[in-house]
Amino acid sequence: MSPAHTPTYRWETFRHTPGIYFEEIGLLNQVETERKLVIQLDITALNARFEKLQEYLKNTEKRCGQVIAGNSQETCANMIQILDKKNIQLTVSLAQLRTLYNANTNKRGLINAIGTISKTLFGTMDAEDAQRINEQLQILQDNQQVLQH
Repeated sequence: MSPAHTPTYRWETFRHTPGIYFEEIGLLNQVETERKLVIQLDITALNARFEKLQEYLKNTEKRCGQVIAGNSQETCANMIQILDKKNIQLTVSLAQLRTLYNANTNKRGLINAIGTISKTLFGTMDAEDAQRINEQLQILQDNQQVLQH
């Protein structure tokens, strides 16, 4: 290779490659947890406020149409355009909330019964096992927090 094309790195092989180096440095603690956050929303109150907002937007558009001055008319039209974009976003978000909160929540009794039968026949986990494991993980997390403080 010419000096202009010499690489900026170099390969160096190790004479002895023993594999992975291992050294015990301490206890392993759980760092991450996953939590479910449940928030209760009153959809009826949101719907009422949304309807009021729609009325206000219609009234604003009417008032904007009554403005005669040129500069004010342009400003008003720009504001209406911005409000319409935000209103579309709000409508989509509210529709998503409605679908989430109106989803049918079936009782898990039948599924839990099938899980119990499956546990008896095949040795798989059921809802009680999952609850027991979650309780044990919670105890480990609590102990870890006590040790860290």
